[in-house]
Amino acid sequence: MGLLFIDILQPHYTISYIFSKINLIRYVYIPLNITAQNLYNFHVDLKNKTILLTGATGGIGEAFVQEFAKDGAKFILVAKNQEELNQLVTKISLKDVSIYETDFSDIGKTTNLALQIAKNHPQIDILMNNAGIGVYDNLENIDPKSWFDSFAVNVHAPFIFSKILLANLQKSSTPMIINTGSQCGFKIEETRLAYNSTKFALRGMSLTMAQEFRDKGIKVVLLSFSSVMTNFGPLDIPDKKRLEQNGHKYFRPEYVAKEIVSRIKQDHIEDEMCLIQE
Repeated sequence: MGLLFIDILQPHYTISYIFSKINLIRYVYIPLNITAQNLYNFHVDLKNKTILLTGATGGIGEAFVQEFAKDGAKFILVAKNQEELNQLVTKISLKDVSIYETDFSDIGKTTNLALQIAKNHPQIDILMNNAGIGVYDNLENIDPKSWFDSFAVNVHAPFIFSKILLANLQKSSTPMIINTGSQCGFKIEETRLAYNSTKFALRGMSLTMAQEFRDKGIKVVLLSFSSVMTNFGPLDIPDKKRLEQNGHKYFRPEYVAKEIVSRIKQDHIEDEMCLIQE
C-alpha cells in the first residue's frame, strides 16, 4: 500500500480523489489552507431509488446496473439496441425496470426521448449519463460526421438529459447527476482529437454544474477513469488483453462500478471521482 500526494492546486491535478487498483493507493493530500468545498455530506440509500442510466448495455454500463441492483434500485435503462437491453434485463433478473432504445448521435431523438422519460417517470433519483462514443483519430484523418457524432453523444446528450429531466430530479430527496468522463478530460492522448475534446467539454460542463447546484440540493459528480477492459473504442477485449500482457494497465468494469457505488453510498461524495492507473 502506498501514499500518493496530489496537490489539487496544480492545473493538471484538479482531481479530488484518486484510486489505484494495483497499488491500492487511497490517499489524497489536500493543502491545509484549502477548504474542501467539493466534498458533500450526502449519504444515499439506493433501495427503491429510481436510476436512469444511459449506455446501459456497454461494459461499464452493465457493471453499474449489476452493482446498483444489489441494493434494490429501480431502473430506467437506455441503450442503442433494444435486443441487448432485453438480454441485460433477463441476465440480471431485473424486476422494476423500464427500457428505452435510442441513437444519441441524433439530437432530435435524444430530445424526444428525454421528454418522453420526463412524462413517464415523474421522479428520478439518479441520472447517470454513461453513454459514450470513442473515435480515436487525428485531424488529418477524422471525418466531420465522426466529430459531430462524438459531441452529440458525449456532450450534447448529457446536457439535454440533465436539462429536460431537472424537474424530475428535483422531486427526489437525494437527487444526483453522474457523468461518465475519462482521464482524457485532463490528460491529452495523441490521435484522440474528438474524444479528448468531448471529454474536456464534459468535464467543464460537469464541474460547472456541480458548482451551480451546490446549494440547490442536486449533487453533480464527474467520474474520470483511465483505461477499462471493455469493447469501447477501436480495440476490443482480446486486443486489450494482448496489450495488458505487454504492460498496459486496464481496470475491470466490475471493479470500477463497485468502487464508485461504494463511494456514493458512503457519507460523502465529490465533484470529481477518479480511478487512475499510470
